[in-house]
Amino acid sequence: MNRRIGPQSDDDTDLNGVEGELAFCKLMNLYPDLDITPQAHTYDCDFGKVRVDVKTSKYKTARLLVDITKRVDDCDAYVLMIGENGKYECAGWCYSWAIVNQSCIIDLGYGKTYGMKRADLLAMQLLKEKE
Repeated sequence: MNRRIGPQSDDDTDLNGVEGELAFCKLMNLYPDLDITPQAHTYDCDFGKVRVDVKTSKYKTARLLVDITKRVDDCDAYVLMIGENGKYECAGWCYSWAIVNQSCIIDLGYGKTYGMKRADLLAMQLLKEKE
């Protein structure tokens, strides 16, 4: 079951999400986890000792959105990749505790979710230094 936030199809959500994860792994020189198993309260990849959950949007003005059911300890960091059709850029990242909290709950018309504006995300260089 997809926990998408918005009206797009499950297929579009899956394809864009996988492409965003692969683009992040390429950017960080990581081998992607290619297991196809149902996941809940998990993350997408390990970057050194940092457990990363990659979120993807095709909208250039996108916010980093995290499902309201996520817990702080599900991962260490969330990354926002923006793009589609194999062309992605990293918009930034944040610590899990910075977004999975009451002050970040928003509703964009599809129910409550955690959200953070792109301008509030940290630069990728700071994540690269965590390795």
